[in-house]
Amino acid sequence: MKLSYDRPALDQAVRRFKGTEGIVDIRVWINEGTLQVGDDIMNVCVAGRFRKDVLPVFQELITLIKTAIVREVEL
Repeated sequence: MKLSYDRPALDQAVRRFKGTEGIVDIRVWINEGTLQVGDDIMNVCVAGRFRKDVLPVFQELITLIKTAIVREVEL
């Protein structure tokens, strides 16, 4: 699989979600290029005050990344 992503869109999404009440920081790493079975695709860390603040942001961010930011091409 060849994986790429829209960096400006990811930066914008992270900035938007960082502004959410209770969120302290967000870090996202996405593996780009030709990936083999078993390779890591992405790491997402959402830090915040309480789990109730973090989990909805985490879920929404992951969904946004998968549907609108990452592009996958099967080889």
